[in-house]
Amino acid sequence: MPEILVRQATLADTYAITDIHCANVSGGVFTRRNSDGTRTPTPYESLTLFERYLNGGPWMSVETCAVWLAYLLRYGDEIPLVAELDGHVMGEAEVSIGYEPAPYGQHLHITTLQVHPDAPDPQAIANALIDYIKQMASVMRFQQVTTVNPSHWFEPHNFRPLISRREVVLNAKEGRIVYKATQLNSYLPEQIKGWYMPFGREHNARHEWAHIWPGFWNAVPELVEPEVSRFRFELSGQVGICLFRQNRYTPTQAHVYLWTQRALSPHMLSAVRDRAARQGYQTLALLVDDQTRAILENEVLESGAPSIIVSIRV
Repeated sequence: MPEILVRQATLADTYAITDIHCANVSGGVFTRRNSDGTRTPTPYESLTLFERYLNGGPWMSVETCAVWLAYLLRYGDEIPLVAELDGHVMGEAEVSIGYEPAPYGQHLHITTLQVHPDAPDPQAIANALIDYIKQMASVMRFQQVTTVNPSHWFEPHNFRPLISRREVVLNAKEGRIVYKATQLNSYLPEQIKGWYMPFGREHNARHEWAHIWPGFWNAVPELVEPEVSRFRFELSGQVGICLFRQNRYTPTQAHVYLWTQRALSPHMLSAVRDRAARQGYQTLALLVDDQTRAILENEVLESGAPSIIVSIRV
């Protein structure tokens, strides 16, 4: 087989990347979400940009994929990569550079990895991308490469479980706590370098910062969240940045993303719940690791299935 070339993606790769991700839609069937939550098979051409997005994210349309790639390329700490074979892009991966406290440390996190099913040797394409990312981490003197819920492409690479997380639901609740909450007015990701992310860390703290950006999907109005609030919290020498994102299908619930300068404290948790209640929310959906979940244990109303972050040391 000819040599596989791995390189940074550019906007010129948008069509090829969209093709790769669309070719990997489950069962090869696109669907439309109905009002009752069921889904109906629907031709791709009949779906709106928003409906395509719901089938697998921004890569499902050239238009939204271009917006996403432009964002990734803007700051240099979110890196899209492609794997070429004979001049044709056959695989794509995206990497987020992370600087966080233990157990993550300085790391590269693979947020997505897809290979075109028509590639002559799909595993070889995946191996080339993963090996390139491991080499990146080694050159940067980072401690590890991580990913979440790894696909079969990762099986030959000896990734090991690092930590598990699950989504929990708890009540918003006003409390007697002194804190200062101000509207966030700076959206630069550098301000969270080295911070914890106790709530909402699906991939890594830097990658989830994309939720903070106002107007990210304004070009696709259906993708704009119904309600988003961004706050900077200050209390008892602690600093945090919190995003409340209204659940599109349960308006009284907020998805919460929280970055903190120090490890989560009961006071910070109380401040988040108090602010959410004052925003009019009744419940909060939080993605938390096992350590954070222990702090919330007596307050949890619902708990979802665990997801696993795996890692390989470099």
